[in-house]
Amino acid sequence: MGCGLEVVNYLSPPSNSYNTPTQTTGYDRCYFDFETNEEQSSAGYTGTAVYYKIYNNYSTMASRNSSIDSLASSTNETAAAKQMIETYGYKELGTNNGTKSPLIGATSTNQRVYIRLTNYYENTGKDFIAEIKYRNSSSSTSEWNYIGVPLRTGNRQTFDFARKEDQIADNSSVSSALTIAGAGTVVKNAVPTEDEATSVGDVVYGTFSDADKNVWYVDMYAVAVGQDEYLTTFYSKVLHLGCVPIDASDDNN
Repeated sequence: MGCGLEVVNYLSPPSNSYNTPTQTTGYDRCYFDFETNEEQSSAGYTGTAVYYKIYNNYSTMASRNSSIDSLASSTNETAAAKQMIETYGYKELGTNNGTKSPLIGATSTNQRVYIRLTNYYENTGKDFIAEIKYRNSSSSTSEWNYIGVPLRTGNRQTFDFARKEDQIADNSSVSSALTIAGAGTVVKNAVPTEDEATSVGDVVYGTFSDADKNVWYVDMYAVAVGQDEYLTTFYSKVLHLGCVPIDASDDNN
């Protein structure tokens, strides 16, 4: 009968959130900007995932944030991630090029990640277009690696809630019209519905926080992901990336 030392899997959580938007953030700061922390992670690290949830009630979102954050400070490394994913149903962020799971695959160095969910006057410039990109965090001059346009789970809907379903942004940063990779399905702009709370699972539909019933809040977390020798998934502690308000009454956010 053999015996040996117990293998301890440890993942360094993502760090250095360079921009953490809140419910009052203006359009120019409505993006997420953080750094992966893979150089100190153990064997089995597969990458860094990004999860989101859509709320129409800020208090509900804040309550869940407090619960997740309290677990993030516990000694159980994966407790917060499991509550976020399994209990609260946060979903991995999709793209127009398909879902990347995890979003940022393992590399040999830490990566800086930029995510903007919505477009703001994208036809007049590229400063505020919806996109996901990353680059080597050790160099401020290294080229960005473009992943794609962020989409909701299933890769069939954008986060541009205010726009008509067929009003897809057309800008030179996107190689072609927004279609599902390999499937030819047109991506839609659509306001979240109450039915999607169960059918899609990425929405918590409650009483709107604002009197005009227009503003949605997209809450985001990043977490390092790994697999052990038995192919069991394990997680690092989570990093709360913040939330962005999306006003469904305004074409530009």
